[in-house]
Amino acid sequence: MIKMMSSMKGTTFTVDAFSFGKIPNITAYFLSHFHSDHYGGLTKSFSHGLIYCSSVTANLVIGQLKVDEMYIRRLPLNEEVEIEGVKVTLIDANQLSIIYFSPFIHQSFG
Repeated sequence: MIKMMSSMKGTTFTVDAFSFGKIPNITAYFLSHFHSDHYGGLTKSFSHGLIYCSSVTANLVIGQLKVDEMYIRRLPLNEEVEIEGVKVTLIDANQLSIIYFSPFIHQSFG
């Protein structure tokens, strides 16, 4: 199976693309949830940019993968935040997160 990189057109964001290593021009790495097919490639040596995810996922990334907390940004659920000029809302959808990038795109990753 070939994994496709999911980047957000018009931003420096990517989602669940840790298996690609450091990606040129990407500053924000979003992790939808803590399943190996989504965090694959993410290790304790990660230093490529900031990782945005839910608090639950952040706890697992820090506790299980030993990623330095300085790279983790916890997103609140159901609350719009602005990241690099883009409005982002993380919506809980049971095992996956729906990330709403307003006004650009609405995508679910699961």
